[in-house]
Amino acid sequence: MISGPQILGILAARLVGRPVKLVLRREQMYGPVGHRGPTRQTLRLGADRQGALTAIHHHVPTATSSFDDFIEPSVQVSHTLYASPAIVTTAEAVRLGTGTPIFMHALGEASGSIALESAIDEMAQAAGIDPLEFQPQKLRRGRADLRQAVLLQGVKRVLCARCGAF
Repeated sequence: MISGPQILGILAARLVGRPVKLVLRREQMYGPVGHRGPTRQTLRLGADRQGALTAIHHHVPTATSSFDDFIEPSVQVSHTLYASPAIVTTAEAVRLGTGTPIFMHALGEASGSIALESAIDEMAQAAGIDPLEFQPQKLRRGRADLRQAVLLQGVKRVLCARCGAF
């Protein structure tokens, strides 16, 4: 997404026929040039006695501007990263008098991933399972459409954690 100040910078560069530098004060960074929308995520998870996920419910209220409809896509990661027979995600936007949030360095999956990973680790600990041992279980079981790349990523992550590189 291109914001108002960026468009002004582009027009100024065209007008003078050379590159221009857009400089904003710190307090200007949170309005017209975009920011990551704040979220308050709630996760409810279910698992069987062996640690296989049986349910995921991921709810994310997030802030957006009063004039646009951007909703931080934090819940999407719950559909793609973990296998479970029951996955429900919901998102809602609270309209505020701020600039419209936009995608930042990592998409909304970044904020959704940390919330989901933290909930998974808490569930593993509550079940008395080492979170690193729980990781391969949740990735190997479940729906047949679980992406092979995600499975390999999870296995590599566990190997890295075991070696102290995580």
